[in-house]
Amino acid sequence: MKEGRYNHLKLDSFSSLLLGSSSFICLQNYLSNHINGTAGTFSENLSLEKSRCPDPGIRKKIRKTAMVPNRVEYILSGGQRIVGSYCHSECELAGLASLCLTQWWICGLLKTISQHIVTIVVGDLKLRNVVIGQELKYMVAGFSLGMTWSCVSQTKMVEKTKMAKEKKAQMVHSPILTYFSMISLLSLCPPFVILLWYTMVHADGSIYQTFDLFRQNGLQGFYDIWPKPTMTAWKIIACYGAFEAALQLWLPGKRVEGPISPSGNRPVYKANGMAAYAVTLITYVSLWRFGIINPAMIYDHLGEIYSALIFGSFIFCILLYLKGHLAPSSTDSGSSGNAIIDFYWGMELYPRIGKNFDIKVFTNCRFGMMSWAVLALTYCIKQYETYGKASDSMLVNTALMLIYITKFFWWEAGYWNTMDIAHDRAGFYICWGCLVWVPSIYTSPGMYLVNHPVNLGIQLSLYILLAGILCIYVNYDCDRQRQEFRRTNGKSLVWGKAPSKITASYTTSSGETKTSLLLTSGWWGISRHFHYLPEIMAAFFWTVPALFSHFLPYFYVVFLTILLFDRAKRDDDRCRSKYGKYWKLYCQKVPYRIIPGVY
Repeated sequence: MKEGRYNHLKLDSFSSLLLGSSSFICLQNYLSNHINGTAGTFSENLSLEKSRCPDPGIRKKIRKTAMVPNRVEYILSGGQRIVGSYCHSECELAGLASLCLTQWWICGLLKTISQHIVTIVVGDLKLRNVVIGQELKYMVAGFSLGMTWSCVSQTKMVEKTKMAKEKKAQMVHSPILTYFSMISLLSLCPPFVILLWYTMVHADGSIYQTFDLFRQNGLQGFYDIWPKPTMTAWKIIACYGAFEAALQLWLPGKRVEGPISPSGNRPVYKANGMAAYAVTLITYVSLWRFGIINPAMIYDHLGEIYSALIFGSFIFCILLYLKGHLAPSSTDSGSSGNAIIDFYWGMELYPRIGKNFDIKVFTNCRFGMMSWAVLALTYCIKQYETYGKASDSMLVNTALMLIYITKFFWWEAGYWNTMDIAHDRAGFYICWGCLVWVPSIYTSPGMYLVNHPVNLGIQLSLYILLAGILCIYVNYDCDRQRQEFRRTNGKSLVWGKAPSKITASYTTSSGETKTSLLLTSGWWGISRHFHYLPEIMAAFFWTVPALFSHFLPYFYVVFLTILLFDRAKRDDDRCRSKYGKYWKLYCQKVPYRIIPGVY
């Protein structure tokens, strides 16, 4: 069955539900006879055939909207608007009108409509001067709920097919490996957070000590070390989350538009991240200095906080899954038909609460990245209070982390154009990761240093600090260069010269043709994802102050490398599917994915 065509529906499957095929035929004939002017030709079939419509202007409109899902509306002369289901504009107009009016009748809204003048709206087409007579009520009564359900089911099937294609595009590996990876991450990430915390804090950072515990006690040992969420932990999370949500909503900020989504939507944000970052750090340090809150207390309850975050964030992701099914915030949502994929990858691209509270901005930026900065300060203060001073290794680690996070919030509007926000949907992968994985794993080098102060000396400390700052700057300049190139529509200078670029056209899911500019000079001429390289090196430099007594502090560097290499592959596959021959040309000009001359 061809998607979206009413005249290809298998009527036999629900013909028994009709009270008589004559009702449907009469309704078709009725509407055909009561649509005046040029629009009357469309009641037979909204076709691309030129012979069906002599008016070239309207033929152009039909061609433009032929493959686009549209809704049918009836607008009464009094201004009341009755909206039908989404369907394709190739559908037979009589069938669309029947569907719309049947739904109206079923809902009890069809009362007395004799001699009302209405406007039928099918996408961009407006068919005016349609006279609906009293006898229409009886014709609609003969057209049953089966037609409505069949057309709605077909529309859902089209949306599900589209969603399945998007999800398939995200599977850059084989389906078996993809499912195995998803289930493994869903089941193994939560306990790993607890294992890492226990090893860092209670096992001297030694993997062997933790392994020996399990060798002696088995699974009971793991149960014994898992901290139970306490009321104190829940209060800390609730207060912090409410504070950051309030800053996100109430602090002033510049209006920023995100990129156009696959469905043609353009999200709007309030860029107040830098202000929220400054307020958060100043408030936190002030509360410590005035003795209102002791950050050491947060470190002492860290295991309970992580435990509460694991369970609370899992519930949060379930709620996101249900919201995607029941109350999506935009048309950039849908189901793949597989519950595991929907839960893991998410169903909504831009979920919001109300009009202004963007959930992904909160989870990714205001909770996840902000907690990274807060915990970096917490670890430094805890070491200071434990040993009477903060070691130079801890100061280098904390300084580089804070510089990196400052760079992030300075550039936050640019982050909203990246894969995390503009392409990855809000599910376990993104939201649970930002709510739990970022506060625990990304901060782990500092967590290790709390109980393992290392004296590097002034010279080595400065070398590491300067090398880390250089990497962070290069990472920032890569993003700045691309953002400025996009902002000026390719007219900015790149390293003092006019940029080399490719103009690539692509087709959106709604059938519109758009263009993008692909930068092939500057940092983006070295490799397609060169900015990942200095980011990995920056992570190494804020970890290396721990030296090499234990491997575990370097887990974040290993994880980040795997994450960014996988993301580069996913992004390349997505762009190859989106841009086609233009992406092939781009890859010929910029042959390396991340590491110039190597990969």
